[in-house]
Amino acid sequence: MNGKQNLPGLTPAWLISLAMALGCVIVVMIPASIATGDAIKSSDWIGFSGNVVAGAVTVVAAIIAWFAVQRQIEAQEQAQGRAREQQTTDLASMLHAELAHVVARCCFDCESPWKKYWPKNATPGKMGPVKLLKFVPVEPVIYLSTAGQLALLGGAAQHLMEFHYRLSALRREIENTAGSADASTKLVEEGALKLVARRFRETLQPGARALDALAPLARGPIAAEALARALYYEARPHEDLNKTLKQRIDELLLIRIE
Repeated sequence: MNGKQNLPGLTPAWLISLAMALGCVIVVMIPASIATGDAIKSSDWIGFSGNVVAGAVTVVAAIIAWFAVQRQIEAQEQAQGRAREQQTTDLASMLHAELAHVVARCCFDCESPWKKYWPKNATPGKMGPVKLLKFVPVEPVIYLSTAGQLALLGGAAQHLMEFHYRLSALRREIENTAGSADASTKLVEEGALKLVARRFRETLQPGARALDALAPLARGPIAAEALARALYYEARPHEDLNKTLKQRIDELLLIRIE
């Protein structure tokens, strides 16, 4: 049998036992080897035996205490692992619910009206800055407040950060474009609106990837996404309620923008 088959934790115990045995042998042999002409009395051996027994009891107690400490450490590590898993699930669930709403907003806004601006020669018309500002994405409250815990999400955090980077670019583009509206007509030129439309499109794929990455970590991701879609279906009574965000996004990405 090789060393890999030894029970974990026995190596220190065997070392302690070996040290105790060697100590007993040394203590017994040294007096016998250096004994003078005086005979060793029984009382001497009784005292020595008492000391050996006391030492052995101390060593056994130390071994028992060592195993008890190891079990306690293992129990603490398991409890911490369970707590970390629960924390990760709770965090992913909250972030996924918020993400589903934000991605749904981007998706439905792309469907109407922004996909009309994607084709190269499209001329859907101008838009006033007041109407344009209505499309500004909401601030991700949960994402911003839990930024310090994103490491718990592993690789999913990277996809989530990529989407929110695109979302920030979209928000900035809308605000800057609205501020550059023509002073006389109070309208935004089509060229500027096409850039906003492109920023909307750039949120779709990162949003779908972030949802896919968070879903395995979250609690009830399908129900959370369905709720997010349902809120937008209220204004679209003829929509297919079973079509997922990924299906809608895939259809949008088929539209050419050249």
